[in-house]
Amino acid sequence: MTNRVGREGHLSFWGGSRIIDPFGHILAQAGEAEELISAELDCDQFRKARYLLPTVRDSNLSLLLREGQRLADLVGVPNSLNRHP
Repeated sequence: MTNRVGREGHLSFWGGSRIIDPFGHILAQAGEAEELISAELDCDQFRKARYLLPTVRDSNLSLLLREGQRLADLVGVPNSLNRHP
């Protein structure tokens, strides 16, 4: 879950981005300032969630992968997170 941080005109954005596992547990959470967060994901939990949760099981994974790549291409990926040389 990504949230904006900072001010624009009369609007204030509070931040608080989070990385959440398939069962809703918070793995990492940003504060109120701009920051980069990361977390390790357990692939076994995703397999278990797909079996137990119809919303995850029935999701269009190829669409999610395409959109994730499109967003990464659009905003870039920090070198420390980029796994492709």
